[in-house]
Amino acid sequence: HQLKQTDCEIMLVGMPKATASLAHLEETLLKRHPVPLRSWERETGRGVHHAFGEYRLMITTSNGAAEEVIIEESCTSIATRVWDCAVVTTKWLERRSLLSQMEIGMSSSSTLVPDVATALKLNVDPLKETRPTQVLELGAGLGLLSICLAKMGAAVLSTEYGAAVAHLKKNCVQNNADVSQYYHDASPTRTTLSSGSVLCRELDWYKTTETLRSLLPLENDTPVFDLIVVTDCSLSTRDSIGVLDMIQKYGTRGHTKCLVGLCREREGTSFFIDNAQKLYPSGVSVVPTSEYHEQYQTNRHIILLIEL
Repeated sequence: HQLKQTDCEIMLVGMPKATASLAHLEETLLKRHPVPLRSWERETGRGVHHAFGEYRLMITTSNGAAEEVIIEESCTSIATRVWDCAVVTTKWLERRSLLSQMEIGMSSSSTLVPDVATALKLNVDPLKETRPTQVLELGAGLGLLSICLAKMGAAVLSTEYGAAVAHLKKNCVQNNADVSQYYHDASPTRTTLSSGSVLCRELDWYKTTETLRSLLPLENDTPVFDLIVVTDCSLSTRDSIGVLDMIQKYGTRGHTKCLVGLCREREGTSFFIDNAQKLYPSGVSVVPTSEYHEQYQTNRHIILLIEL
């Protein structure tokens, strides 16, 4: 609102002129904005590094290598784009998973590999011979966090609703997180959770008859989720109620932990925090912003850890 009219006049007669005017407008915004724009935050930074349509994020994999995750976006719904909250939560989890390896005495010269179970002190087999860390993501959107969790070695059941499921599945396949070749098929043959991969399923938070057996129909598919993750799903009070219901439904008391990323600007955020604290009075903790990844600092988002 502080810009002069001449700063905002963009001539669309020819692409070079329009491009130059846009560049001038962006430069003016960066100079005049009262709060420095953080380039990684697309919701405030106007896509300085990440134009809408494709999102790229580097992640450390379970073998210690750096890999770029590429998410293909669509403008069809709010579920088919990458939101900042998923990014800051993903990078915090990666950082915490790497730091946990240093804390248990790994040499600085050794290759650090992320270990989600150790980082979050999950109740899983310490030898990891019985099964991998089993994770459920609610409202996964395009699957950024699910894919990155799989890259870090977890076995992930990633859920969304309606048409967004096809976009979720496509991104998992394109990032080699879902090795199934049947992603155009409504009934994929692979249904078991396995380390380093994502299984995509539709989950309706308000369909009371839905169970794990309906999501994973094989008799041996009875996962006990070590971790439930959800980010930026508190747009309304109703959404927050749905998330809390799913945590209670698919989490196991005394075993499951939840990692919840929240945007302070959403209508249902305060409701979610208040009711999570009522449900789990001694189990809710807030991650200090000082522990966020150094390149993904923000005051717009809250990361909660919940012990059921």
